[in-house]
Amino acid sequence: MSIADRLLDANILLDNGRHEGALLSVLVAVSGSFRRRFPKGTPSLRARKDMGDREAFETFLRQEMQKTRIRCMVLFEGECQPVEKVFYKWLRCSLAHEGALPEQIDFRPEESNRVAQL
Repeated sequence: MSIADRLLDANILLDNGRHEGALLSVLVAVSGSFRRRFPKGTPSLRARKDMGDREAFETFLRQEMQKTRIRCMVLFEGECQPVEKVFYKWLRCSLAHEGALPEQIDFRPEESNRVAQL
């Protein structure tokens, strides 16, 4: 199994209306990708320690979005937050550790211009 396999799984799940499963597969692919770029033992950019999962995940997404000149902030829980923080804390961690998305997030069918409401 590879990162490409996770993305293929995500597309299959999405095509079958399994939005949370598709999102989880994408987030797993991101995790695999950030570990390739920032292997365990990579020095933190913020502190005198090794880069943890959260910092690596958020840094990876921020760098990838900068390549396309995208900087995205999301209004979530009353605060404007970087999208990479929302993806890590409220999507990845919620799905991986609790098995569900926060109730504030709602996927809608494509026919009604599906969006993830945060």
